[in-house]
Amino acid sequence: MLWVNPSKENSTGKDIEINYPEYLSGNDCLKNISTYTRCNFIDNKSEKTLWVIGDSIVDSLAFAVRKVAKSHNMDLRLYWAPATSFPTVGYYRKSNSKRDLQSINDFKILEKEIYKETKVGDIIFLLIRTPYFFGGTYYGEYPRFFRKDKSFVSRENYFNDWISAVQNLAKNLDKNGGKIIIQTPTPEWERENNKFCSTVNEQWFNSMQVRNCQIKSSFFIDEDKGLYKHIFEKLNQLSTSQNNIYIFDVYKIVCPESTCNFTIDGNDIYRNDNHLSYEWARDVLSKRIYKFIKDITNKEFNN
Repeated sequence: MLWVNPSKENSTGKDIEINYPEYLSGNDCLKNISTYTRCNFIDNKSEKTLWVIGDSIVDSLAFAVRKVAKSHNMDLRLYWAPATSFPTVGYYRKSNSKRDLQSINDFKILEKEIYKETKVGDIIFLLIRTPYFFGGTYYGEYPRFFRKDKSFVSRENYFNDWISAVQNLAKNLDKNGGKIIIQTPTPEWERENNKFCSTVNEQWFNSMQVRNCQIKSSFFIDEDKGLYKHIFEKLNQLSTSQNNIYIFDVYKIVCPESTCNFTIDGNDIYRNDNHLSYEWARDVLSKRIYKFIKDITNKEFNN
């Protein structure tokens, strides 16, 4: 399920093909949900399903999780909506209130579907841009979220309420033998807003400025001042609160050393300032996700 956009050029001036996922939307995804929610399915006639749900981070990993589902012989049910966390706690941005409130309603319908359909061996993979919702962004728009009564909600309260929602989801899934995997955040790149990091976007007018952008890992995960310090602390606490919640630490994969790189071995691993590359996720990250799922499944079997 692909379409091809060959319009970008690399530094040689040659077109390069960029593959993008193709999605269904609205009632083609699930009855009574809007076209704001996109979906993608694989029917492997399996007794187990990999559910992948979240915001646009899901889109970046669409090829990767399709590959993982096929490798594990699992069905795939993938759903995502822009700037919407799952499980939803009902908080929205006033600047996008119509879309946000509709997406929230879509995800409530989806959550009911999960409770009805999950079975032993199913995995719910939650992919959201946690710094955007819960604090940790350091450039650009800093969105403000509101409750339905139009009162402002802090990032801390949003995070705590989301954690409670995940715990409730985990308890319900545990009755049916389901598991939850939550992905950690990845570094984000302010310079890529001006296309100063990506080799794909290199043109004659910025070729002298393009570099393999680097950021010290401590900027994000320092134990005292790291931007993501609170995210990792709470996610780790969350994983110990329920025996069917697991944390997939993608941060260690994309930034294994003291310095994080936008480009590794000549390949951009990001497609913009805050999303991983479709191709890198498909070719590299999918192998790590596959192994992670295999390990937690074997661990349960051996116990």
